[in-house]
Amino acid sequence: MVHFNEHQDEDCQWLGLQGLLGKKWSLPLLLELKNGEISFNQLRKKTSNRINPTLLSSVLKQLIRLNIVQKEIKGNSFYKLTTAGSDLVHILMLMKDWAKEHHLVIKDDCKNKSCLECEFFIGQKIRF
Repeated sequence: MVHFNEHQDEDCQWLGLQGLLGKKWSLPLLLELKNGEISFNQLRKKTSNRINPTLLSSVLKQLIRLNIVQKEIKGNSFYKLTTAGSDLVHILMLMKDWAKEHHLVIKDDCKNKSCLECEFFIGQKIRF
């Protein structure tokens, strides 16, 4: 688990962000949040409940600590991207475009689905 301390310098937070983005569920969660606010339970349902609630909570808390995601309470709790989070997702989408341009394989089945529904995240392994 990546831990962030408010007293760490920028280099540590930068490395922490890299570590967090390398975690299995971080990128799909961010890409799902680009579609707008969503509740904790809706995020779990998107994965057919394959993400452990404790892990989902941990990843969301880490994203909140980095000011990438914010939690809003309007009767229920919802998560959404901050401005910084939207900027980060824009960069991630540029990386996806780069992958397409350089002929990295993106399965046809995945092109119109949420990354949370990708076979990679629900048990199948994608080989490089």
